[in-house]
Amino acid sequence: MAIQYKLEQLNHVRLIGVLRKYESGDEMQKDIPSFWQKVNNDGVVDDLIELSNQTLSGLLGVILQKEDNHFEYFIGVPCDNSNNNDSHFNTLELSAHKYVVIDAKGKVPEAIKSITPKIYQELLPQAKFKTIRAPMFEHYLPGNTQSSDYITEIWIPIED
Repeated sequence: MAIQYKLEQLNHVRLIGVLRKYESGDEMQKDIPSFWQKVNNDGVVDDLIELSNQTLSGLLGVILQKEDNHFEYFIGVPCDNSNNNDSHFNTLELSAHKYVVIDAKGKVPEAIKSITPKIYQELLPQAKFKTIRAPMFEHYLPGNTQSSDYITEIWIPIED
């Protein structure tokens, strides 16, 4: 069965959140679940949701590939004001881009891990989308992330 997707144009978005740096993509992928658990357990998620402007509801997990092939993972929300009083948060600017958006249905992180290889091995080559060097992100919509019906949107930047 073909992977279902939609195309979205996202305008410039300012995010506020927390950031971790990694030496490799493998290290990042292994650590992301524990990073999310820490952010949830420390109450950071609740703080971020209070600061969100709801341009995109829920939370974002943004993957940043750096020039030296190091990676950063940013957990955050859209925010109108980067001059907040909470200096323990980082800010990140997402430039306007066109994205292919794929739904990963099921429990997090299993649903994401299951569909990601299919996106890169099937969807992108078959649909002839050309990815660009810009942050991709996971959009965690409000809801129970452990439900078999939960949807995580995977946003991949592409050429217009």
